[in-house]
Amino acid sequence: MKKFLMLLMMISLMALPLAACGGGSSSGGDGEAAEADPLLGVYNSVAGEMMGVTLTGDDISGFSVELKEGGKAVLSVEGSSSSGTYTMDGENITLSVEGEELTGTVANDVMVFDDFMGMGLKLTMAKEGSDAANANYASEEEQAIVGSWKSTAVTDVLGNDVSGEIAADACTAEFGEDKTGTIKVGDQTYGPYPFVSMSGMFVFDTEEEDDPSILWSYDDDGLEITYSPNGEGYTFHMEKQ
Repeated sequence: MKKFLMLLMMISLMALPLAACGGGSSSGGDGEAAEADPLLGVYNSVAGEMMGVTLTGDDISGFSVELKEGGKAVLSVEGSSSSGTYTMDGENITLSVEGEELTGTVANDVMVFDDFMGMGLKLTMAKEGSDAANANYASEEEQAIVGSWKSTAVTDVLGNDVSGEIAADACTAEFGEDKTGTIKVGDQTYGPYPFVSMSGMFVFDTEEEDDPSILWSYDDDGLEITYSPNGEGYTFHMEKQ
């Protein structure tokens, strides 16, 4: 999924050439200036949302913005950097890089661009060394599903009880904080695979073509896993263990 996001990003960046300019972390005078102006420093990507896909952790790493003394800024994408400037209006920030403007907000050591580079990516960045950099940016649903689950009921796509076809307790699942999951149905185990959130649904981020369709959702009614082998469709209603 990160490869897909980066492909879209690099296509967008064709209109914004980034030359290697050594825009790493601040040092020397910039470090001293950061103590006087808490806004200054390096902000690294920690969360992103694009086309209904939610990404956190390593899936969205590789983007950074450094705010330097004198209104200077450095934008970096996957190791390629370009210098520019920035201005502030309250909590609103405008970055000017290579003739392009990026607008967002900065507050409590968090920088947010609702439409990063005009490509529909909502990008959240946190300042290095701050509490914000260590915060959990997973969605509420991602945090809620972490743990062990076991099915207590199974229905078809119309909501009819189909426990006569497949046991109501045939499905178990384990989801980790590292956004990987393992789902077992009967004697078949799928995973551990990384997963992503897409438009409120979760799906394995894998290229295993032989695996059946497996997706799941979490809401006020709890966790439901939809398992579709050979054209059949079963929805397991899960309870946390």
